[in-house]
Amino acid sequence: VLMLTQEWIFTFQPLKELELKLIDDRFRQRGKIELGDSSKVIILEIRQESFDQIPPPYNKWPWPRSIFAHVIENLTEAGVKAIGIDIVMSDADNFSAENDSILARQIKKSGNVVVAGKVDDTQERKKLARESNVDKLNENFQNIFFSADSSIGLVTTPSDNDGVYRRYLPYAAVTTVNKLIPSISYALLNKYYNLKNDFVASRTDEGFDFNGKSIPQVDRYSTLVNFYGPSGTFKSVHFADVLDDKDYNTIDEIESGQQINSWDDDGLLQSGMFKDKIVIIGSTMPEDKDIFPVSFSEGKHSGDNLMYGVEFHANAIQNVLDNDFLEKQTKFSEILFIFFLTGFSFFATSFLRKIKLRFGFLVEVLNFIVVLFLLFVIYQAGVYFF
Repeated sequence: VLMLTQEWIFTFQPLKELELKLIDDRFRQRGKIELGDSSKVIILEIRQESFDQIPPPYNKWPWPRSIFAHVIENLTEAGVKAIGIDIVMSDADNFSAENDSILARQIKKSGNVVVAGKVDDTQERKKLARESNVDKLNENFQNIFFSADSSIGLVTTPSDNDGVYRRYLPYAAVTTVNKLIPSISYALLNKYYNLKNDFVASRTDEGFDFNGKSIPQVDRYSTLVNFYGPSGTFKSVHFADVLDDKDYNTIDEIESGQQINSWDDDGLLQSGMFKDKIVIIGSTMPEDKDIFPVSFSEGKHSGDNLMYGVEFHANAIQNVLDNDFLEKQTKFSEILFIFFLTGFSFFATSFLRKIKLRFGFLVEVLNFIVVLFLLFVIYQAGVYFF
């Protein structure tokens, strides 16, 4: 029974769901890993405080694209190696076509920007792609800024059957363009390692090879994310703090009549904190609904395992940078383990049945205790090796 219920022989859904929950439990027991200053990833948060500092009429979403160009220019000046915009910009600027031109020019000038893409793989889109000979790749990826640098990262990630996000796709096959396209995390790593924009990990027997790093697979298409902690684990900076330089007037500056530049005067530019880092720009506003349940939970309360999409990508990036992956037990070791457990159980319970006790039912109670003890040992061993 143990052999036949192994996933690589036969998938028994209740056992599969139990296995997934045990992964979540192991994260909870392991706890948070403090990154400190070792992290190479910084999150640039779009949150309410940022909206409050942008003068009207531009303080409503979507912002003019010139604002993003301004921030990219500042980050590039600070020595950032890669900048990801975790926002799918599929339509023209609401205020002026010139704003789109400004952002496109800045993306091309900086040379370190990855834009977010989603793929419409419907039959209608496939037909359109064939008829147009796939000339307009930006339309296929739903981001009008793809052509600025030809660097795009897919932001679609798969969830498990229980709706929890544990896995990450290094790349995806996009039928409309007949190509493998990297996810946004791996597209940013391409910039970080000075690889080609469209470079993707290669398949191996045990997983993926990316720039000399061996990345174990959890299934044929994805890896298991090793979460460092709950939402808020990675260092974050408010978008408005990078925007607010000597050339940009925030609401506070307009109302007070004083120049208080968080980028220039407060030392963000001079601090060196952005030097050689990967910065991901994304929303951490609940109303944007870019928030998902993940494996890591702070406790047992509902909602403790929610994480913003931009943080999910940050975890995947840091795993590769640190070479810090979760591996599945090999099939060979699983077989040895199963034979050992069944053998131990058989001989232990057989030995107990030979003991002559006054009350026969006590033998069965002892057998039951042995099995429970064995399950406890297996559980603790799983937590330890995790």
